[in-house]
Amino acid sequence: MTMRTELLERAPREILPGGGQGVLCAVSGGLDSMCLLFMLNAWCAERGGRVTAAHFNHQLRGEAADRDEAFVRETCRAWDIPLTVGRGDVQKHARQEGQTTEEAARNLRYQFLRQAAEAGGCGRVYTAHHADDNAETVLLNLIRGTGLRGLAGMDWQRGGLCRPLLDVTRAELEDYAARWNIPHVEDETNADPEAASRNLLRLQVMPLLKELNPRAAEHMGKTARQLQVIDRSLERDAAARTAHAEVREGRAALSTDALHGAPEAVRPRMLLRLLDLLGVGRRDVGARHLHALLDMAERTPQGGETLLSLPRGVTARCCRGWLILE
Repeated sequence: MTMRTELLERAPREILPGGGQGVLCAVSGGLDSMCLLFMLNAWCAERGGRVTAAHFNHQLRGEAADRDEAFVRETCRAWDIPLTVGRGDVQKHARQEGQTTEEAARNLRYQFLRQAAEAGGCGRVYTAHHADDNAETVLLNLIRGTGLRGLAGMDWQRGGLCRPLLDVTRAELEDYAARWNIPHVEDETNADPEAASRNLLRLQVMPLLKELNPRAAEHMGKTARQLQVIDRSLERDAAARTAHAEVREGRAALSTDALHGAPEAVRPRMLLRLLDLLGVGRRDVGARHLHALLDMAERTPQGGETLLSLPRGVTARCCRGWLILE
């Protein structure tokens, strides 16, 4: 470990780049991502690997967005780090897909990052989400309404995306940037509490929580990781209980006995697994749909049959002791 990479050492070793590996680092130009790029560059250099930076211009902030792109280009040139840049019409994508601007920006950004990683032969994508970001995510999910998965916060790693700074606070990154003279640019919208709900949490709610306990973000992160362990355990149980579901093209069926024999916390997850087996996935299926399915399986009389329409063109049918999705 060196002083340049000490904050990375808090992450599980398995998510950090191995010897000779090439990785992609998402860089906005802000303090967090510039610190991560600096750390990863040092880490990979010590191990014979390489880091490539990736910057996505959302084209939402006019000249400021172009300024950020130019700053990232200049810094990567000075640090001798390869850079790939992408651009996207977020507003157009939001209209076409019926998404909020925030959702569209996130989706386009991650699509670009995955494509850039594949094109550059990089096995993993690294982002600079930190402990305060994780705490804000947990709070947002709680406020909007969520289950255990939402309260479990961000994962260290999921789908090739790695977040090695989840145990590092924003204050620690600020100290790190000052110590190593790491340049960065500020997104002016981050200082506006009305620009996004996350800004309101960051600027007004989190400071109040930290008055109650300066380590509020850290404690929320630890609780979230404990919930992740429980969440994964429930998922494994659900997978085991649906392993013998009857599946053929356009149809997935599970006995109601298997459903009723499972712990209450596992039953909704079994239904979600059944949707996965059907091939339509879980998108647009909310708590009310799962509750309706469970209620149908519970109340359908012996010898009777009931039907229920679900999102994405799925019909659920309960008859003769079977729950069938088609």
